[in-house]
Amino acid sequence: MIKKFDKKDEESGSGSNPFQHLEKSAVLQEARIFNETPINPRRCLHILTKILYLLNQGEHFGTTEATEAFFAMTRLFQSNDQTLRRMCYFTIKEMANISEDVIIVTSSLTKDMTGKEDVYRGPAIRALCRITDATMLQAIERYMKQAIVDKVPSVSSSALVSSLHMMKISYDVVKRWINEAQEAASSDNIMVQYHALGLLYHLRKNDRLAVSKMLNKFTKSGLKSQFAYCMLIRIASRLLRESEEGHESPLFDFIESCLRNKHEMVIYEAASAIIHLPNCTARELAPAVSVLQLFCSSPKPVLRYAAVRTLNKVAMKHPSAVTACNLDLENLITDSNRSIATLAITTLLKTGSESSVDRLMKQISSFVSEISDEFKVVVVQAISALCQKYPRKHSVMMTFLSNMLRDDGGFEYKRAIVDCIIGIIEENPESKEAGLAHLCEFIEDCEHTVLATKILHLLGKEGPRTPSPSKYIRFIFNRVVLENEAVRAAAVSALAKFGAQNENLLPSILVLLQRCMIDSDDEVRDRATFYLNVLQQRQIALNAAYIFNGLTVSVPGMEKALHQYTLEPSEKPFDMKTVPLATAPIFEQKAEIALVTSKPEKVAPSRQDIFQEQLAAIPEFKSLGPLFKSSEPVHLTEAETEYFVCCVKHVFTNHIVFQFDCTNTLNDQLLERITVQMEPSDAYDVICFIPAPSLAYNQPGMCYTLVQIPQDDSTAVACTFSCTMKFTVRDCDPNTGVPEEDGYDDEYVLEDLEVTVSDHIQKVLKPNFAAAWEEVGDDFEKEETFALSSIKTLDEAVNNIIKFLGMQPCERSDKVPENKNSHTLYLAGVYRGGCDVLVRSRLALGDGVTMQYLTRRIPQNPKYQHIKTCLDTDYRYKKDELFKRLKVTTFAQLVIQVASLSDETLEVTNKEIHKQEDGDSAAPHPDAEVTEGTNGKGSPDGTPSPILFLNNAGAGESYRSTLQSVISGVGELDIEKDTPKKEDTEAKDTPYPDCPFLLLDVRDRDAYDQCHIIGAHSYPIATLSRTMNPYSNSILEYKNAHGKIIILYDNDERLASQAATTMCERGFENVFMLSGGLKVLAQKIPEGLITGSLPACCHAPAPSGSARKKTSLKVPLARAENRWRFSEDNLQKIQYYLEEEHIPSDTASRFSRGSSGRNSKATAMRSNPSLPGTAGSGGVLSARSLSRNSIQNRPWK
Repeated sequence: MIKKFDKKDEESGSGSNPFQHLEKSAVLQEARIFNETPINPRRCLHILTKILYLLNQGEHFGTTEATEAFFAMTRLFQSNDQTLRRMCYFTIKEMANISEDVIIVTSSLTKDMTGKEDVYRGPAIRALCRITDATMLQAIERYMKQAIVDKVPSVSSSALVSSLHMMKISYDVVKRWINEAQEAASSDNIMVQYHALGLLYHLRKNDRLAVSKMLNKFTKSGLKSQFAYCMLIRIASRLLRESEEGHESPLFDFIESCLRNKHEMVIYEAASAIIHLPNCTARELAPAVSVLQLFCSSPKPVLRYAAVRTLNKVAMKHPSAVTACNLDLENLITDSNRSIATLAITTLLKTGSESSVDRLMKQISSFVSEISDEFKVVVVQAISALCQKYPRKHSVMMTFLSNMLRDDGGFEYKRAIVDCIIGIIEENPESKEAGLAHLCEFIEDCEHTVLATKILHLLGKEGPRTPSPSKYIRFIFNRVVLENEAVRAAAVSALAKFGAQNENLLPSILVLLQRCMIDSDDEVRDRATFYLNVLQQRQIALNAAYIFNGLTVSVPGMEKALHQYTLEPSEKPFDMKTVPLATAPIFEQKAEIALVTSKPEKVAPSRQDIFQEQLAAIPEFKSLGPLFKSSEPVHLTEAETEYFVCCVKHVFTNHIVFQFDCTNTLNDQLLERITVQMEPSDAYDVICFIPAPSLAYNQPGMCYTLVQIPQDDSTAVACTFSCTMKFTVRDCDPNTGVPEEDGYDDEYVLEDLEVTVSDHIQKVLKPNFAAAWEEVGDDFEKEETFALSSIKTLDEAVNNIIKFLGMQPCERSDKVPENKNSHTLYLAGVYRGGCDVLVRSRLALGDGVTMQYLTRRIPQNPKYQHIKTCLDTDYRYKKDELFKRLKVTTFAQLVIQVASLSDETLEVTNKEIHKQEDGDSAAPHPDAEVTEGTNGKGSPDGTPSPILFLNNAGAGESYRSTLQSVISGVGELDIEKDTPKKEDTEAKDTPYPDCPFLLLDVRDRDAYDQCHIIGAHSYPIATLSRTMNPYSNSILEYKNAHGKIIILYDNDERLASQAATTMCERGFENVFMLSGGLKVLAQKIPEGLITGSLPACCHAPAPSGSARKKTSLKVPLARAENRWRFSEDNLQKIQYYLEEEHIPSDTASRFSRGSSGRNSKATAMRSNPSLPGTAGSGGVLSARSLSRNSIQNRPWK
């Protein structure tokens, strides 16, 4: 049939494709041979092959030339050659749509279909059904019924498969063949039984009860075809997903019984069906996983591949269920099939524990070099998922990724690594500097423009926020000197962001931008000129609007609006408000890691653009302006009801268009003139209804309702609409679908439809929220407090707030860190009409359920100008801190309390303590600084606490005891209430018994010996780096102990903040840092708390004119004493300085008020005769008496 080529042609490759240089005109000329007599089967077969080759290559045949070739081909039916006849059948099917009058071969095909040659009957049936339309189907119905029950398997299968295709053009006719299909389902031939079952299912799939009966019949009687079993398993799994019975259904038992079938195909299909069932538990997955584990050791590569691929899917949702297969998966890493090895290693990365990450990384290192780029991409994606699962292992994975980045590879491979590193940087702030360093090294020798610009954008976003932003300037400016135009432009934008956010780098950035103004490319020069002028203004609002955040409009929408503006010349300038907003990007995690293909993806229009075009085509909606937002579909009926209706809310500036998507599920009714009547509960006005013309059976239709938003009432945001669908019903024949002439009006009540706050706000992403917040300013602020009584976790609170407001979370604030009792949520959006809205919401776990909610927005309408409230919570938050802060004055009050309880013999009753706590718990004390990352645990018993938003605390309000407010969230001081304290003279030089705090000095030993706080332990920060025993016994006793806290300090917070962060990362949850260190302590309380001589860096600057005097007096520096307790003189000084700081003194004296008149020992402060006054009959030092004394009357001076 095909010319045989010589050996030299085969070696040269010229004979690899004999049809490579075919021309359509030449082939059609050759087709004239069909008319010759006698027929040459070999030559005709060769020409038909050429025609089919051209058709499959996409060659276009005109109607005339295709018809001529088709009619010439029909003469070939005169030949009795079997191969030529079957090729004719195939050609008829391929040319049926491009030729005219193909019906002319119907008689020939019918003759072959009913003939005695079985080899012709099957192909003739397929060709005849291909050219038959709905009007001719009834003419061959008798022959089709006979063919379905024919004893020849090939004829029966051909008829069954053709019936499946004929259902698309005439379902009602094929439905009458159901009895013959049931008879064919009992055939002994495996393919006939499989095709018959498929036809029966497709005829009944819209009738759930009929499908259930069919399943019960075949599951009880059994099947002989493994293909039919696979079909039956898929039907059963679909019913299980739709039903509510779930795993208690007999269908699940049937699928599980198929795991013991003798055919491997059926076993795998059953295992795959169980794994893909929703809400499947690990116990229910166990039988399927066990079967797949056996497949992993199969000698057949296809079974091993299927098993490991399915286990990979299971590991995404149930990694613990696959852990038992880890040993078999590790054996597959060395499989000769690289696809199997890749899937095995990615599955292990999902199922492995945190301790096995290092070992897996070593195995991957030797494995990656042996696989192609497409498999490397899969490994990188698995590593990215592992980083999200075990964030503490980011350093190991970052090192591995950086090594992979240096290896040779294509664009997709490099992009996957870069995306993975960027994801690690975003998820783990502590890895930011290491990740940016690796990316900077990569762009020094990067040949991919897309990756270079992406990394430069990241450097501009994250680089200015690092401790040393200047080190990235060199890498960025090198791109301006060495790279192409696109990369140079991106580098200029990155430089501008450094200058806008770092004041000390601004002069250098301005010089670099001036150099860029002489670039050869227009884009680079324009950007440099623009950013240079913006930065020279030195205005935060300009930097935020034009450098950090940029435009928030849709680029395709702006292109269309500009094009329309050029088509219709106008004297008015182009208005950006006519451009629709850009919706925030939605990142969805893929359910399966797939191999990357090099085929470029076609950019599909966005959902917003599609709705905009649909609504613009309706005349009533042309004057509404640009579409602001379209909501997700809201179901107004149940899926099983006779009419299925869902609604999409399209919000414009002053109107809302409700789009109702309706479906008629009744086959005996035709609906006409469908509208949805809406009655609002608020001041909304219904303008008009746009009906759907008709609604046939199972055919969707759309109707619209236009509503005007009230303009005179700015608070009318939320509204509830009662909806009723009204229509005209015309009864029709269920079989033919022909409706009656007369109809009647009817209506159907729908569910109520709500318009909420989120419908009026469009999500907008602000890359730099802090800059956007400063740009808006505090002229228009509003504070609200809400109750969240039913919410018990921070995650639930964050999700509910985002859902209610419909705004975009910024700075990754929607991710709540683990084991945190406080969190700050940042949201950004645009209110309809173009008003920017920013929200800062502070949350904390506590005993009450209140919410602090702060918004900033720029109203574009005068009616919003009355919103000018502001907020001051008195809390100062430090970004990215894991520990709590403790003010110096608060620490001083704590010292006085502990010393008073230890040195005085007071009889404090339970009644008095409870009375004081009840009186002082009305408001929180503002002195305990709580950061965003507060690491407290809440109540001492560890029970979860409700959500609490931080409230203001006025200076004159009542406050808790200092001790209780400091260790709130950690515990309370354990006080022996019934047994009075006895004075122990031998304990004067030992630490206070049961002291609620442990004070650690993290400076080196020499600094500690020169000066430290009384009672502090020396704990140099280098001790934390020890591999063995980094913590002393006292630290371990205080670690997360009930009622205990650990306080760290140094000179100026540099060392203490690092030590506190490290301890928090290692599991310490009750760590505090003394704010400001000794430097602030020397300013607030220069005497009383410290022993020894303060270092020079902690002294306040000397006043002018006193330098000569001070240099003439050389006072020797006193060494610190090893003291654990404060003397009476120390306590007097501390109390005095607290009075100067306007700290109420009843904190120290409240514990001694109940002891007046009792036989107790006089306190140290009361017995000191040098003090200028005493306090009443109780003898307690009066705060007012101290405040009346001048500084010259201080006894220690």
